[in-house]
Amino acid sequence: MNKLIKPATKQHADALLQCKQDILLFGKIALPNMFSKKSPPFHREIASVMQSDARKINIVAPRGHAKSSLGACLWPLYHVFFDEGEKVIVLVSKTEGHAKRLLQTIKDALDYSIPLRQLVGYWGEHSARRWTDSEVILRDNTMIICRG
Repeated sequence: MNKLIKPATKQHADALLQCKQDILLFGKIALPNMFSKKSPPFHREIASVMQSDARKINIVAPRGHAKSSLGACLWPLYHVFFDEGEKVIVLVSKTEGHAKRLLQTIKDALDYSIPLRQLVGYWGEHSARRWTDSEVILRDNTMIICRG
């Protein structure tokens, strides 16, 4: 778990541990609007691979099956808060404009998600070292950048 996250109570520490163990639970708690429907079984398979030591993942599913939500929003946020060490996250898409929209989803969660803030504290624009439309450097020096 990120050393900058200090659990306030035993209940809070338990919630953080449960979220660390289950990326979909983390999503349901931290991003409730994104997880308004029950996740289908293949989301559990994707989550399992994301939480493994796999170096490369190729997710193929029809439009509207939450590939970007899981891979370009939930997974980077999970990585920021639950994996140790310095991180550089690169959001790559066919166009830089699309990559910037993916980053904006992360930035909105960091800035405006009250459940995320209750879980990990405030990590939005006012605590960041850099906050532009194509690059964010968070207070722990995690860098999230966009490439088209």
